Amino acid sequence: MNKIFSQYFTPSDMEEMSVRVYRGYRAVEHLFTVYPLLGNFIPGADIRPYLINISVQYELTKLSNHGFSYRIEKNAARNCSHVQILKDNIRITAHYLGSSTLRKSARHAKCREPLAALNEDLFKTFGNEEEIKVLDSSYFHLYYQGLKMPEIIMLAIPGTEQKGIIGKPLILPKIELGQEEEKTEEIKETMEHILKEVSKNEHQQPNKEANG
Repeated sequence: MNKIFSQYFTPSDMEEMSVRVYRGYRAVEHLFTVYPLLGNFIPGADIRPYLINISVQYELTKLSNHGFSYRIEKNAARNCSHVQILKDNIRITAHYLGSSTLRKSARHAKCREPLAALNEDLFKTFGNEEEIKVLDSSYFHLYYQGLKMPEIIMLAIPGTEQKGIIGKPLILPKIELGQEEEKTEEIKETMEHILKEVSKNEHQQPNKEANG
């Protein structure tokens, strides 16, 4: 099924997406190292998946290959925001599948139904690569799994029911130590963004009395 992915993305596109997911994880790992209330406090450690989602989506807004852009959309309930990556008429949303128990696909979401509908005529016969249609507009999921570092990064094409139909694992980046040190400021910038997002979300929540 590599043919369909190569119609939409260059090897450089897929490599950069993988690197951005990796850097999102790296920023969270730095955050947990710097702040003991996260790394050494169980209630703090419990929010790591939430922070990974914020960090990875933020890193994906930095995709610099030609044609990539992004916008931020609300969910159907208008109480949560998510990043939508754009490349020409392609739409991509990012999804965390868990730390160790891998879900097979993203959860169904009403706000993504119009996007999934773009793939209705993607191919005529499932499993027959020669029958695959390349459409002007298509929708992809970008999956990532792992707790401290990504263990799996995958592009997937969901059907209209938002289940993954076909997927392509991306190569996990191999970043040398020197390259990582050069990106220290970028990681700090991502950490600052994570903290701002967490603070903003806390202020948006209705005040509730603490329960003992």
